[in-house]
Amino acid sequence: MPDEPLQPKQPLLVRLDSKEVNALPGRVTRTSLFITNLGQAEDFFEVSVQGIPLAWVSITTPVMRIPAGEEREVPLNIQPPPAEQVQAGSFPLVIRVVSQAHPEDHVEVEVALVLAALAVEGRIGILMEAVQFTVTPGERVSIPVMILNQGLEEDSFRLAVEGIPAGWVSTATAVLRIAPGDKREATLVISVPRGPQSRAGRTPFQIRVFSQMMPDQVASVACTLTVAAYTQFVSKLDPVRVEGGKPARVLVTNQGNIQQVYRLSWQGQGATLDFEPSPVQELRLPAGETGVAQFVPHPRQKRILAGEVSHLYRVLVTSAEKETQTLNGEVTSRGWLPIWVLPVLVVVCLAMLCASWIYFGRSRTSDASATQTAVQVAAATQTASFNQTAAVLIGEQDSDGDGLTNREEQELGTDPNNPDTDRDELLDGDESKRLTTDPKNPDSDQDKLSDGEEVLRQGTDPKNPDTDADGLSDGDEAMQHRTDPKKPDTDSDALNDGDEVARKTNPLKADSEDDGLNDGAEVQLGTDPLRPDTDSDRLTDGVEGKNGRECPDPLNPDTDGEGIVDGLDLDPCNPSNPSLTATAAAGIPSVTPVTPTVIVPTVTPPPPALPGLILFESNREGNPEIYLGNPSSGSLTRLTISPGVDSQPAWAPDRSRIAFMSSREGNNEIYVMNPDGTAQVNLTANPADDQYPSWSPDGQWIAFTTNRDGNLEIYMMRANGADVHNVSNNPASDFDPTWLSGNRLAFTSNRDGNQEIYIMNSDGTGQTNLTGHAANDSLPNGLPDGDRIVFTSERDGNQEIYSMNASGGSLTRLTNNPPQDLSPAWSADSAWVAFTTNRDGNWEIYVIRSDGSQPYNYTRNPVTDTNPAWR
Repeated sequence: MPDEPLQPKQPLLVRLDSKEVNALPGRVTRTSLFITNLGQAEDFFEVSVQGIPLAWVSITTPVMRIPAGEEREVPLNIQPPPAEQVQAGSFPLVIRVVSQAHPEDHVEVEVALVLAALAVEGRIGILMEAVQFTVTPGERVSIPVMILNQGLEEDSFRLAVEGIPAGWVSTATAVLRIAPGDKREATLVISVPRGPQSRAGRTPFQIRVFSQMMPDQVASVACTLTVAAYTQFVSKLDPVRVEGGKPARVLVTNQGNIQQVYRLSWQGQGATLDFEPSPVQELRLPAGETGVAQFVPHPRQKRILAGEVSHLYRVLVTSAEKETQTLNGEVTSRGWLPIWVLPVLVVVCLAMLCASWIYFGRSRTSDASATQTAVQVAAATQTASFNQTAAVLIGEQDSDGDGLTNREEQELGTDPNNPDTDRDELLDGDESKRLTTDPKNPDSDQDKLSDGEEVLRQGTDPKNPDTDADGLSDGDEAMQHRTDPKKPDTDSDALNDGDEVARKTNPLKADSEDDGLNDGAEVQLGTDPLRPDTDSDRLTDGVEGKNGRECPDPLNPDTDGEGIVDGLDLDPCNPSNPSLTATAAAGIPSVTPVTPTVIVPTVTPPPPALPGLILFESNREGNPEIYLGNPSSGSLTRLTISPGVDSQPAWAPDRSRIAFMSSREGNNEIYVMNPDGTAQVNLTANPADDQYPSWSPDGQWIAFTTNRDGNLEIYMMRANGADVHNVSNNPASDFDPTWLSGNRLAFTSNRDGNQEIYIMNSDGTGQTNLTGHAANDSLPNGLPDGDRIVFTSERDGNQEIYSMNASGGSLTRLTNNPPQDLSPAWSADSAWVAFTTNRDGNWEIYVIRSDGSQPYNYTRNPVTDTNPAWR
């Protein structure tokens, strides 16, 4: 039954067969749209579809003539690309019907296109309505899988899941008996345990179906499991009661499944205490790890005489989600003078009084004798007191409570008043007596990790720069390569991490180029772990290398030597087999003589003299990474290497740092790094997606886009990741910020129904639409310290580059080309603009002068190069 008609405000009625259209990859799905002309005269109505690529949809009659009061059917044919070119999921469509006589009369109907996943291999077919699934740790998700028997006889089919822990997966129907031409549904249940080991992020996995009668036939569907983030932590004060001037510590354990930043603040009761090193500290902890913050409380005033005084204080431990735990502690203090000083003073005074009495009551001789005796008594008493004090002062005391007496600290050269002389989070006594590290050197083995980091968090040896003996220092593994410094072969591919870095394979991925052979097996075979088809015979190394070097040989493009490459040979191990198939033969060039043709080479214009340095994203080494190009020297440097996508680079104003987006931890985060690619640090560490970073002109702030509030918003944070706050605060989608002079931001927003360029102050006030056009305007880039904006616009029917001033005036079109031109970026001197274009058949970085002249292809590479940033 058709849905109820959609009642518009205009004299036009539109209804659909269904508000949801189910489609299969590579196959045509037909649905119908019904239009009724409610006007008083005949009219023509134009139909268009938005939300999916135009190549997916064809409209039999895009412009329909409809007499007044009549209804017409408009058939729609939707054909998505084949399964290998598109992912399953739901695509929101908008079908727009416009009256040509009265363009203001139009109706937009929202439809959901549900694209199922279809995999076929021989007699096996798999049909799934979705391939992306989300689960919260401690909960479960059910995945229905429809299995089709496309063979001519009954068969049993076995279901398996690869890529996620086996303990997470269960099913009541692991094996299904299916008649020929029939289908049956199995349900997989994925239960993710609640714990730090269930890391948040996206994990690719495969659902595979095997035929028991034809074991060589296996169909598989690539899926993605997103483990949702959750936060949980515990904190502890050790000890709860501590003497003033002695060290204590706060231990925080991240029990959640994402990295977290905790803010620790100390508060004394009545302002009687000071805290060292600072009353506010931060701990950044990966999931499942415990961090330690050491501190020393000092009473602000001490009594002159002995006697214990108690000072109460508390430590507030606050997570990024504003959950706060309060730890209550007590600090004790004593007077300056020990209690035994009072009786000594009394004795001395009495002795002096006695001596005086004797002196005045006897003869001079007797007086002298008595006085001498009294002085001797007083001197003896004073000597005893001095010796007792001296015994403490000569070094038997441990002033800072670090497990070393003052005398031992003097011998070692450490600070007897500082429990952690080298500030590496380890007590001097622990370093000297238990760990035998150097208490005066925060990094005893010079591996770029402090001794405390190695002992408390990494679990590595602080006296061995390469704990797992894999050829990489512990610091490089933990901070640069993200490998496990305790495991020589992080990805278990039979190549140690140092060997992989030297070979430029991925030490975090067992099969760097996804050819079916892990990197270690390729090295053993002699194939290239960076090339999926080493011998270029149209068969991947994984297919050929299943039998080692036997047959087919992954190092020989024609294993049987009969003149047909293995990938086109019906039987590459039989030199006498029939000739190749007709399809394969069509790929062999004819030997018919060809008349030579004189080829006139195309003259490539010489490169212009370009200033500065250009950052961009490229997949030229298989994975989207960030590259640094120097136009003047022609050099190119790869700055990142990670298993995720590294993209959207942004220069700091002084070129001292680079901000960028990375998905290496499962979701999009904002990172910063040095211009040489070192010191890569995650600033956001939030389970939401954070992207599109942009530096303020003074380099103190970074604006970025995030969906942590449920929609896309513009957020701000300091350059160290602190003081994160929302500045756009609008229920629409606001994204891709860029800074202008005067602490202003330009950004893209769809709050007016289409994408427009807006401007606002950095505190979120003064939000103003600059473009105000019916077409989409997006991706603004502000002139550094200026008032000029370049942006992408579809107002000419395709994406082109425009420029305007910060008030929306002086609009200038810079490109005029049928392909797509987008993502512009100013050069530092404002004389040039870089942008992304597919005018050469693939995505390249082009540059043009700021007036649109002298276009030049800067990257000139057959891969995908996008997202330029120029400084």
